[in-house]
Amino acid sequence: MSKLLSKVFLVISTGSVLFAVIAQYGFAVPVCHLCLYQRYVLMMISIVSLIHYFWNKSWLFWCISTLSFLGSCLSFYHLGVENKWWVSSICQSQRLDVKVLVPCDQVNWSIFGVSAVFWTWLLFLFLAILSAGSAIYTSRQNDDMA
Repeated sequence: MSKLLSKVFLVISTGSVLFAVIAQYGFAVPVCHLCLYQRYVLMMISIVSLIHYFWNKSWLFWCISTLSFLGSCLSFYHLGVENKWWVSSICQSQRLDVKVLVPCDQVNWSIFGVSAVFWTWLLFLFLAILSAGSAIYTSRQNDDMA
């Protein structure tokens, strides 16, 4: 069961990153700083999921859960910036080494009429709940075996 869940996390997180990269480069969907940061969190989830697949330690599910929770916080923050609930200092400072195609406070991309940031927030929430449940389940399984 644990290896199956690792595959699920790996496929969802890697698939999400690939989907975003294809949208950006294949369909010219512009990105902002916060979009890229969300991708980095998904990449870290992919890496931890891959490590968990080969090195089956239940605490790695807690790492995935923590990363997913942080990703949901970042996505919610991005959603607030996009809806102008607050202003982002990250998006205000444009560094010379990174070309920002669009500001963070604009809806760059919508899927079925809903901002892609909202879908990303839901994805991170789903991953956080599933990984926390997996961590609790595998911890209890390990306690029963001991």
